[in-house]
Amino acid sequence: KPWNTNGTSGVRRFLDKVWRIYKKPVKGESSPALKALLHKTVKKVGSDIENLSFNTAISAMMILSNELVNLETIPQEAAEKLLQILAPFAPHLTEELWANLGHKTSIHKEKWPTFDQALTVDNEVTVVLQVNGKIKDKISVPADISQAELEQLALNNEKIKANLQNKEILKKIIVPKKLVNFVVN
Repeated sequence: KPWNTNGTSGVRRFLDKVWRIYKKPVKGESSPALKALLHKTVKKVGSDIENLSFNTAISAMMILSNELVNLETIPQEAAEKLLQILAPFAPHLTEELWANLGHKTSIHKEKWPTFDQALTVDNEVTVVLQVNGKIKDKISVPADISQAELEQLALNNEKIKANLQNKEILKKIIVPKKLVNFVVN
């Protein structure tokens, strides 16, 4: 079958970005937000490889690399774990970058990186607020908020108040951690 090279440009840009990341100094500790993203990425990529969901695994690594490319220095833990989870997809590139980090043994002899389950759980979620199915606002709320508290927060939201003014609420649809929708006439 004829080979179409049009689909390879995005992968090439991703690998070029990874290469640029490792041209920066590698030192220091990760911020709490970066550490959480790193552990979520390790969990996601490991799970996706087991489920043969390679596209979503690569997507998760792209999200992590987008965060790392903006940093002045790359935290040691992030530098090593990104290479370890990328190794099955880009073995030659990761082998060279692993050696550049000062490791004497092959990256392919390393164990799969571990993740802290506590860091993979979101403390906050974004909830969409709707009136008649149309998005009016988005709010961040604690992940463990009750339905009653979520409804009250929605009712107290200024944009929702404005859309509910002089209208009767016919139905309330509350999907925990996702959305609150008020059906009005």
